[in-house]
Amino acid sequence: MGRNGYGVWARDRWWWAGPAGGSAVAPMGVYADAGVFGFDLPAGVWGGYLLPLGLVALSWFGERTVGRRSRRVVCAGVGGVLAFGVSETAMGLSAVVWLVSGVASGTG
Repeated sequence: MGRNGYGVWARDRWWWAGPAGGSAVAPMGVYADAGVFGFDLPAGVWGGYLLPLGLVALSWFGERTVGRRSRRVVCAGVGGVLAFGVSETAMGLSAVVWLVSGVASGTG
């Protein structure tokens, strides 16, 4: 199949569905995740929220063909899921670094 409207190069009529879903979910995830801590987070954690929002923004760009549908849906979905767990991931990584540094210095 080729560019005749039936193959992977055919325009995707529902190209906007994945990005729209991610655009609805990611800001709610950022708000819910940051709201748990009263929005009193370090700047580094706030910077981490740019990754999920950036993935959702990336899902809006690119070819709007059936062959690129999975890329758009994955970018939007991963961005939406990451938005709910950015601060937990940052805290988990900081705990691991703290444990490793304590063990490495002999105080652990």
